[in-house]
Amino acid sequence: TIYYGDEIGMHDIPVPPELVRDPWEINIPGFGLGRDPERSPMQWDASPNAGFCPPDVQPWLPVAADYPQVNVAVQRSDTHSLLSLTHALLQLRRATPALSLGSYTSLESMSPDCFVYQRQYEQQSCLIALNFSSNERRVSLPGADSEHILLSTYLDRNEAVEPGDVRLRPHEGVMIELRDSM
Repeated sequence: TIYYGDEIGMHDIPVPPELVRDPWEINIPGFGLGRDPERSPMQWDASPNAGFCPPDVQPWLPVAADYPQVNVAVQRSDTHSLLSLTHALLQLRRATPALSLGSYTSLESMSPDCFVYQRQYEQQSCLIALNFSSNERRVSLPGADSEHILLSTYLDRNEAVEPGDVRLRPHEGVMIELRDSM
């Protein structure tokens, strides 16, 4: 699930009590039940109000302070941005039936910092390996004749890898196509 703003790394913002709009927070204040922090205006560009509304209009909620750096316009031109990664993941999911229709199998990992699973649909098989640590890790690949990295979260790897195991950089995730010779 992607909520608006996730694709560029927008984050929840503090909303002062006098600007609260969400009925839950208005009716039951102080418990953090309101949804206003995650409903701040979409950050389209670095113009006033993040391009969400004209400069002379007050948006219904505050705009995050980092909007000049975290916005669609900045990330659209950066091939290694979170927006580019989101587009690549969505495109790959649409083009790869194993990711959208396939079965799910959790796999053992040599490292407790890594989460590894496989998606399989008919003859198509993909392995997803995620490194949650700040150190490099290696994960074993199941017995396929060849492997090919379809995508790295660093957006800089698209290569064949040797059967056996794959190196994951700190906080890297990779999607690997597994190919068996038939």
